[in-house]
Amino acid sequence: MLWVLIGLLELVVHDAGNARRYVMFIPAIVALASMALASGRAWISTPSAVDARWPSRLAFAPIALALGYVVIGTALQPILLVDRGAEHPYQTTVRVAAALAALATMSLMVWWRPVVSWLSRRSVQPRAAAVLIAAVVLWNLGQFVGWAAARTDLNYRASVALGRLLPSGTLVQGKLANGMDLENQIKPIFIGLGFGNYTDRFDRDDVRYILTYDLPSLGYESQHESHLISEILERYPRRQPVATFDVEETTGPDRAVLIDKHARNK
Repeated sequence: MLWVLIGLLELVVHDAGNARRYVMFIPAIVALASMALASGRAWISTPSAVDARWPSRLAFAPIALALGYVVIGTALQPILLVDRGAEHPYQTTVRVAAALAALATMSLMVWWRPVVSWLSRRSVQPRAAAVLIAAVVLWNLGQFVGWAAARTDLNYRASVALGRLLPSGTLVQGKLANGMDLENQIKPIFIGLGFGNYTDRFDRDDVRYILTYDLPSLGYESQHESHLISEILERYPRRQPVATFDVEETTGPDRAVLIDKHARNK
């Protein structure tokens, strides 16, 4: 449980908006779920919890609020998150999940005794645990089949092609350069929003190339960072594209472009 709590705090400080950051919770959640399913104990095994007074309830409220927000938000995201390319795609999910988590927490505080008493008499039965595990495995298998049916090697081929164009050790600006340096020897200059090589992004005239997208739009990095590369490109009016590469990033057609910032200044 400490693993999960510390991880959530880290995400609050760093970035909780990217799904891949939650991968670190998988081992801890599997371990907690295994213990809960195999123990046969009641969901709440401390009898004194039923008679907890208001100070104890209020001390538990932040935990209930945080866990409720995560669970409700996770359940609502596939329903409410329709346009990932919108300026604030998670706004509705966040607001609804926060409101429902707050309502659930307040309800728990008011009806503490009947809720906790009911939970103290419930446990996961072996048959129900087997059904739950089978459902999760089938769901994951379905996800894997969907990925296997649609997967491509476009990014791999683009990385190899990039290595044929640029000599080993070539400096390349752009967030995309990090993702396309696995099959070559380029040296990516990562640019993040407020971190990485953000502060000197306009001063790196020693870096000749920028690697970014021109589909779905020129300079696209994510819905929150599309302006980063565009601002740099605006400072090089004589820039010229060197090559394009078909890649896979969004649900639509995607294409990377290698741009020479000093093409006509030679």
